[in-house]
Amino acid sequence: SRTPGNRIVYLYTKKVGKAPKSACGICPGRLRGVSLQKKKKSKPSLEKSY
Repeated sequence: SRTPGNRIVYLYTKKVGKAPKSACGICPGRLRGVSLQKKKKSKPSLEKSY
């Protein structure tokens, strides 16, 4: 939105989610090609996204 000084500012920004970790435990890092997801307040548990 715009301020009275005609600047464009963000009102609210959501936090960025994280990709799920690899299941094997040997591979470092997180799974590639999976969209970043964040838990919703209405659903506290997140289903596997891969």
